[in-house]
Amino acid sequence: MDPSLIVSIVMGKLIPFSIRYSDLDKQPTTKFIMNVAETIFKQLVYEMYSKDLKNKVIKENVSIKDYMLAHDLKMNDEDLIKMGLDFINYFSSRSNLVELKEVRVKKDLFKRYIIPKDDLINFFEKFTFIDSEEIPMLVKPLPWKINNEGDIVEYGGTYTNNKYKMEPLISNTYKNPLAKDTKFNEDYINTINKLASTGFKINREVFDIITKKEYFTKANKKLVFLNHMKKLVV
Repeated sequence: MDPSLIVSIVMGKLIPFSIRYSDLDKQPTTKFIMNVAETIFKQLVYEMYSKDLKNKVIKENVSIKDYMLAHDLKMNDEDLIKMGLDFINYFSSRSNLVELKEVRVKKDLFKRYIIPKDDLINFFEKFTFIDSEEIPMLVKPLPWKINNEGDIVEYGGTYTNNKYKMEPLISNTYKNPLAKDTKFNEDYINTINKLASTGFKINREVFDIITKKEYFTKANKKLVFLNHMKKLVV
């Protein structure tokens, strides 16, 4: 796997996370660390799968899910946390953008926080941006399809997800172990497809208001947006 791609994945997740969760007590850090590792792991599996397809090691009708099962490609939560921490530590220790900080809560209990450093704070103070963890699609997503038994037969969303079946409609996690056996009906699938394919546009008037440096409430109390790393104060 190309090291620059790994760096890109880690940076692409670390920077938005550190800005979005400026309130450190609300940071879902453990979940985030696992998500970083899962993304890198999925990309690695995808590259292995694509290579074997290209070299005709596997047949074209083998899905990436079946490929993972056949090669026992999986990671438990403990391994994901270790892997995620390694990559985040490597990146944060070599940049002045973010810092991974451990704080002792009790004798054997530590809490981890991801904190923006000076270079990142100074950079974003110059910009107005919309807080988001996802980027909207420019074209309609592909629809999800089921058979008469309620099983997914075609994956929806992006073209890659449709072709390689990377992201299921409901994630199968330790918190939701029954997801793999879930049966869907037409109403459910039609609702998902309708919501996903509904276009939207930015309300320019609202956008103009929220991007101003200062404005007033109904009580005529002045709200000043000090910078994007801090809260609105009265």
